[in-house]
Amino acid sequence: MKWRFRSVRSHLTFLYTLALTLLIGIYSTSLYYLYKQNIFSDFDRKLRGDVEAVEILIENTIKIETKNYTLGFKTLKTDNINSSNWISEIWSSEGQRLFTTGKENYFPLGQSSQHCQNTAIPFELQMGSGLKTRGICLKSEAFPDQFFIRVARLTERYQEQLSSFLSLMLFGTPLILFLSGAVGYLLARQVLSPISKIVTQARLISVDHLSKRLPVENPKDELGELAQTFNKTFERLEASFQQMRRFTSDASHELRTPLSAIRALGEVALRKSQTAQSYQDTIANILEESARLQNLCENLLLLSRADSGALAFKMKPTRLKTVIDDVVGIIGILAEDRKQFLKLEIPGELAIKVDIAFFRQAIMNLIDNAVKYSPEGSSILVWAKSQDHKIFIGIKDTGPGIEAKHHSKIFDRFYRVDDSRSRPTAGAGLGLAITSWIIKTHGGEITLNSEVGQGSEFIIQLPEIRP
Repeated sequence: MKWRFRSVRSHLTFLYTLALTLLIGIYSTSLYYLYKQNIFSDFDRKLRGDVEAVEILIENTIKIETKNYTLGFKTLKTDNINSSNWISEIWSSEGQRLFTTGKENYFPLGQSSQHCQNTAIPFELQMGSGLKTRGICLKSEAFPDQFFIRVARLTERYQEQLSSFLSLMLFGTPLILFLSGAVGYLLARQVLSPISKIVTQARLISVDHLSKRLPVENPKDELGELAQTFNKTFERLEASFQQMRRFTSDASHELRTPLSAIRALGEVALRKSQTAQSYQDTIANILEESARLQNLCENLLLLSRADSGALAFKMKPTRLKTVIDDVVGIIGILAEDRKQFLKLEIPGELAIKVDIAFFRQAIMNLIDNAVKYSPEGSSILVWAKSQDHKIFIGIKDTGPGIEAKHHSKIFDRFYRVDDSRSRPTAGAGLGLAITSWIIKTHGGEITLNSEVGQGSEFIIQLPEIRP
């Protein structure tokens, strides 16, 4: 069953303590065996020193010209043998003990054949009295075929050192782990304290309070980056909600105007008798407002479907001049009524890949605006060129121009500038928003160059293809 922790602090503390326990366990075990190896290496050096002392004893004894080695060894003096040795023995190759520092008839280390394998490997032995010894048995270097030397020392002091060291570790390790766990918990609490602040502030953020932001104590650490990421998300959400509210408000306002006009015209027509011509004029006005209302509803539906991603573009390669000629053929009638001249500078070889219906609508919106806001008798230039594998399309009018403060908002929905452009012929402020969406969906960009009194020029940038 998977453990579940009540908090991240507890989880981190558990993992930290578990990892520390494993590390301390490995370190303590390694340190114990290294310490044991070190003290017994020193112990074994002393044993080899004892062997050397006995070896000197043998050489000195052999110098006494006697053939009774047993007698010689029994009568030799042991003053030069380290007094700290508990037992030192000399054995003949026939298995006869020739010398011992212990009791003459006492064999605490057993017979020589038990340990004297001449492997130089120390042996450990617990004697009958319960004392533990560690010894070594080697052939005499001076007389290897005649004598064995066996020495042993008590290991009690060294065992006590090991026991003390082990007790210290067994007592100290849990204490260290407890203190480390407590410190780890406090550190985790300190490190994760910004999360508590983030949670507290996040609970205050709602639809009515989207302007609030999460606290960022250190923008360079992970929690700071997380808080900044959430803040950017909240900024986008706030902008989306504001746009939605503004869109709803503006749409309601735009819908109210034609509906109010239609209602007013109908009430006037019903209130008093009029001539047939007056009724015809009223019906014409109602139809005009109805057409405006229908166009507004269609644009709102288009933008709504665009926001939901329900629209799919059918991209096809086409020549740019063909599309613009079709648009000019329609808008040209309105331009002729205003005695305006549409000048085209479109190379015939330029090709683009677009959804023809949507792209035609974008170009029509721009040229229609140029015709509406340019004075009578003026000219409107529509040009295109290829540069750096991109196609640039420009629509330049000779209208009143747009102030720089409006450039950044000109493509917003329902946004309209000053009275010079908000004349009765103006729409609801959705045409440029739709145009911008169409161009961006095609992977392009649209920009505005305009100065007051110098006209306006909208420039579209699209990828070029080879037909």
